Amino acid sequence: MIEEDCFNEMDKLSTKDKILLMSLELFSRGGYEGVSMRDIANAVNIKGSSIYKHYKSKQDIFDSIVNYMELRYNEAMELIQLPQGEASSVADSYMNITSDKLFEIVYKIFLYYLKDPYTSKFRRILIMEQYRNPVIRDTFKKIYFDNALVFQEELFTVLIERGMFRKVDAKVMALQFYAPIYLLICQYDSFDGGEEEAKEVIRKHVYQFAEMYEMHEEL
Repeated sequence: MIEEDCFNEMDKLSTKDKILLMSLELFSRGGYEGVSMRDIANAVNIKGSSIYKHYKSKQDIFDSIVNYMELRYNEAMELIQLPQGEASSVADSYMNITSDKLFEIVYKIFLYYLKDPYTSKFRRILIMEQYRNPVIRDTFKKIYFDNALVFQEELFTVLIERGMFRKVDAKVMALQFYAPIYLLICQYDSFDGGEEEAKEVIRKHVYQFAEMYEMHEEL
């Protein structure tokens, strides 16, 4: 497992983890297509042939990065205490949630995507390479659009059925909730110190969303 501050403590990592970490760094700078296995081996200070003892190919490295980022996301969401699982099973956790609590959760997720050093580099890779590599394009689409929107549509559908929100199109509702948050992540991606400014925008977004859809809050 790669440690939190491993960018500054490469000497403490296994060779396999060094390769993974350095690949993430190099891909985020030069793009996936612009970095070779030899480039990665040189950056890790191992022989070009030695890298194949740990990974079969560059695609194998990328797949390992994807798996690691999924694990990292799950661990982060546990710390945030975001309910996990199928929409129907986690809906109870959202029933009667207050706007304050919803904002708190949304802002923590926003900060994770914006400030986590691994996640920000990974997102940069996906954005750069989505037009050149169909596998990376599909990965980007799945992580940042399909998974988020499908889950939120399912969750809003359940919450509408239970009377938490007024009856509307849940798919459009999911788009209206998620799109501004993703836009703000992109907007503040390279804006150091901008998270406090974004915080107020997110707060207004959550409260206006709750008001627009007549969210029934806990008394």
